[in-house]
Amino acid sequence: MDRQNSQEKGIISGSYAVRSPCGSPGQSPPTGYSILAPAHFSGPRSSRYLGEFLKNAIHLEPHKKNMTGGGMFRHAHFDYGASGLQVHRSGHFDAPVQFLRRLDLSELLTHIPRHKLNTFHVRMEDDAQVGQGEDLRKFILAALSASHRNVVNCALCHRALPVFEQFPLVDGTLFLSPSRHDEIEYDVPCHLQGRLMHLYAVCVDCLEGVHKIICIKCKSRWDGSWHQLGTMYTYDILAASPCCQARLNCKHCGKPVIDVRIGMQYFSEYSNVQQCPHCGNLDYHFVKPFSSFKVLEAY
Repeated sequence: MDRQNSQEKGIISGSYAVRSPCGSPGQSPPTGYSILAPAHFSGPRSSRYLGEFLKNAIHLEPHKKNMTGGGMFRHAHFDYGASGLQVHRSGHFDAPVQFLRRLDLSELLTHIPRHKLNTFHVRMEDDAQVGQGEDLRKFILAALSASHRNVVNCALCHRALPVFEQFPLVDGTLFLSPSRHDEIEYDVPCHLQGRLMHLYAVCVDCLEGVHKIICIKCKSRWDGSWHQLGTMYTYDILAASPCCQARLNCKHCGKPVIDVRIGMQYFSEYSNVQQCPHCGNLDYHFVKPFSSFKVLEAY
């Protein structure tokens, strides 16, 4: 844990510039799950060539123009299986939740720049051999299955994202938040070291800036382009990079809990309970509603 914390540590001197969450492992995983943060957080990784899976996807790039402009699912290369894609909502079902099998990366490649076609920016199934990718995959799919979900919605633009059975699990990234966000109609609860968390997602277009995401308070732009795609973060990524003082104010009295110029030491700390020094209320003060961001389409 000390080594993980040293990787997450960031220094702010004279400004509150955004620090990359890519250097942050978040929190320790629950018992039985050796690592829940992206595999490259567990320590330095040497650069390696793209796997055959990714190479095959790159070969399909000339065809991607036929897929743009038609929505997330149009012409996408998915294997729906015998039962087809079913959006499971809360309730009792005898049939197990079926997740899609990704035949190639052609759909994902329509949304990311070419220089990100590597296993550092996109969580690949090969990464299961580095760190504990299989434990992470099982943890996520088990949480979704328990809530009868095989489709999640982007926390920002609400686009539907199918969940795949292997990495990359979604065309975007998943994250855990300690707060239940009312903007998303369903709930996928899970436990991290005995702590109740809720599973959410941000789509690749919101992460990569195809959709312009701005703070409704200070109008500054949120940049999610440094997040690894197809994996899961163990903290609320929308709370981890506060852009203005309003994001660090008390949810009850509205006064500053901490100064934005100082910030917190670790990204995961923004997802922890804090006590307001003014009114004394304990709350997840820094985890603001998803609606505190506004989504604008790219020009």
